[in-house]
Amino acid sequence: MIGDYLIKACVQYNDYTGTVACDIVDLMINLEDYLVKKGFNNNAFLPYALEFVFSEPSPTMPRSTWLEIYSVKREEVGNHINDIREYANNHNNEVPTYLFSIKLGVNEFFDLFKRFNITLGYHSKSGHNYHDTIVKNIIEDVSLNS
Repeated sequence: MIGDYLIKACVQYNDYTGTVACDIVDLMINLEDYLVKKGFNNNAFLPYALEFVFSEPSPTMPRSTWLEIYSVKREEVGNHINDIREYANNHNNEVPTYLFSIKLGVNEFFDLFKRFNITLGYHSKSGHNYHDTIVKNIIEDVSLNS
């Protein structure tokens, strides 16, 4: 059975790994409508994951950012995330994926959300799996800002 995450974030060395959670902005068009506005064909394709990518800047080129949309063809897989999970479960956890890219600035991306939280396991390179269940009670909350 495929898990809750159909793809996992990774970079070249995975020095730190973790999770992300976000809340979409109230009264904003939904994410699907936003993608359609950007040129995505929501009638033919069903997105199942988004990846916001920051490139490494170089002396000759500034950092660039873009949004990647991992999708399946609705006619091949189905019209709902559960159809994708079922397809993957029946096909060795693989789905026929179509990748779309949209150039997107940092502010434009973060403007889609009212709250955005990234959590990195401080010792994640050690290969251990960390769970939020170990944080049961914050003993003290100290600001390191002067």
